Amino acid sequence: MKSSLFRIPFSRLAPASLTLLAGALSSADAQLKLPPLEFEESEKAGYFFRFAGKALFNVRASVDQVAPTPQTPGNYDNGFVLPDIGGTASGLTWNWGFLSDDQIASDMLNFERYSNLPHGGAISGEKDDPLIGGELLFGVEFGRFDVGTREWAWGAEIGYGFNPFKISNRSMAAGTVDYLAASHALNGILPPVGPYSGTFEGPGPVIDLNPTSTTAISSAATSTFDGTLESSLHNFKFGFWVEAPVTQKFSVALSLGYSSILADSELSFRETFTFANPAIPQLADVDTSVTADGWRNGFYGQLRVNYEINQYLGAFVGGEFQYNNRFKFGGAGRNVTLDFTGIYSAVAGVSIDW
Repeated sequence: MKSSLFRIPFSRLAPASLTLLAGALSSADAQLKLPPLEFEESEKAGYFFRFAGKALFNVRASVDQVAPTPQTPGNYDNGFVLPDIGGTASGLTWNWGFLSDDQIASDMLNFERYSNLPHGGAISGEKDDPLIGGELLFGVEFGRFDVGTREWAWGAEIGYGFNPFKISNRSMAAGTVDYLAASHALNGILPPVGPYSGTFEGPGPVIDLNPTSTTAISSAATSTFDGTLESSLHNFKFGFWVEAPVTQKFSVALSLGYSSILADSELSFRETFTFANPAIPQLADVDTSVTADGWRNGFYGQLRVNYEINQYLGAFVGGEFQYNNRFKFGGAGRNVTLDFTGIYSAVAGVSIDW
């Protein structure tokens, strides 16, 4: 009996897939005339832990600018002045709002709008360096079956892995910005303390629907983006394994099963705008972050080569393929996608059997 795994009585037949695989390998075994392997009897209970370092490859990410909302008359970056339920005939409206008391100057309410601002910071591609992390699995042997002259074992495993993801981007974009300044008369009313937002139905204080004065300026503009996308990838898996001896010390094993990734993510960035025309007021730098987390389901398959150091300790190396759904989130004018639809990984570690 193979010393690294203890025989547990198991009255059922192996799954159909294992039976088919066993038949094929039995034929190959007979043709090759492999000699039977002799193993010492084991006293172990058939359980094991696997501790591994794990390097992930081909995790891809993209960060894109949200498509701008089409600008309509009366909508501004710092408020709105729109027709109310009474229509436009009176030239007045109670359907208006503003953000800050700083917009009030004498009997005027001032608004601004920046259109067609250039935005840098588009990220698209995969992380060049591997994502270095680790994995811990617990497993149990369910039973054994003969394939030709060799005795195979099979069972189940459950585990947790962690890998950090981080990608940074610094870029510039250029374009032409359209700036609009508009002033609406308050007509002697005392406006509410900002921020304030009136409604279409009203009632409320009324101001001029149409601006008393407007200023429109177009200018060359540039933006500088400096951002980082970070994600802690927590990987949970459950599956079944089958192991075939090659020599008394070496064996190969295959694991297949369900996996789920929890992506705990944050996009943080700083964006600065510069205008060639000094008549356009300088915008404050955007310094913000967006966080999100979510589970993405999938599956995994891992192929390992095991080496038995002694009855209770072994070492292994292997490769894995994993497929999970994409994780998407957004905020602060950006859409973020983490793509897990084709992850490759390399593992190496030790196993403890008892």
